[in-house]
Amino acid sequence: MATKNDIITLPNPHLRERSRKVGIASPEIKALIADMESATLDWEDSREHEVGVALAAVQIDKLYRVVVIRND
Repeated sequence: MATKNDIITLPNPHLRERSRKVGIASPEIKALIADMESATLDWEDSREHEVGVALAAVQIDKLYRVVVIRND
């Protein structure tokens, strides 16, 4: 499971790389989505007055065009 420590920030050069399209929600992609949700919630739990609303896969150093968005 990914944690807030897995979230990368600038100036990490991977944030500027082109991500790959996702055509099928394979088990690998489903695991990636679960990791992204985990990292977002862990990040949010570490900040008293902030809410995690979205995370792109590239932010946990995975070059896929996947974004999780909070709906509540």
